[in-house]
Amino acid sequence: MSRRRTFHTFSLALLLAVFAAAAQAQSIVGVLGIEREVAPIEARLQGSREVPVRGYVFRVGTLNDRLVVVGRSAAGKVNAAIVATVLIGHFSPSALFFSGTAGAIEQSLRPGDVVIGTGVVQHDVGLLAPGGIQRRGVRNAVTGEMDPLIVPAPETLLVAARRAV
Repeated sequence: MSRRRTFHTFSLALLLAVFAAAAQAQSIVGVLGIEREVAPIEARLQGSREVPVRGYVFRVGTLNDRLVVVGRSAAGKVNAAIVATVLIGHFSPSALFFSGTAGAIEQSLRPGDVVIGTGVVQHDVGLLAPGGIQRRGVRNAVTGEMDPLIVPAPETLLVAARRAV
């Protein structure tokens, strides 16, 4: 079996295991990624149908007896954010999973490696100072306070992901 096929099989198995663990008490699970990342998940959906929302097409079906909504985004955080916003606003999922590289910069990582992110970092926001970029969070538009630079992942999802690996 090729490394690519092994990766897709392993990735799909991992995602299915995480779905099962994370979605036990949830009615809808959202999955987001570029076409080649989500195609194996779409192929496993039972009774799937396309649902257009605001110019984006989502695939809705069941997987392991759970309602799953798959959104395809183009590469990049802005595209992912737009499709995630539309998916959340229209379908109100209890959990949302992203598939992809997320701009990995660790030199030792290779395609097919599984990484469980413990948080999300807004790495390209900061103040350009004479000594370089000073990283900081963004100002919360509602509270006016600075948001954290690192937003931690929910522990329940981390536990489920670690069990699945």
